[in-house]
Amino acid sequence: MLRRYTGLLVLASTLMLVSCKDNATNVPDPGETRPDFTALDVNPNSATHGEMVSPSDYIGSISAYYFGHAT
Repeated sequence: MLRRYTGLLVLASTLMLVSCKDNATNVPDPGETRPDFTALDVNPNSATHGEMVSPSDYIGSISAYYFGHAT
């Protein structure tokens, strides 16, 4: 069982390293604006649950975006 997890860890690490190769053309310049978008906040623990939110709502704050899919 430990061997299987070790193999998966090595595979995941390798994929991450390969995907992190030099992509200087995709790195934004400091201060460069990003396209704005809106999305429905579906997090029931969020203060804005059920509302449309966008990155412009969080200007000046540290934020992260995760677009996941579960079935």
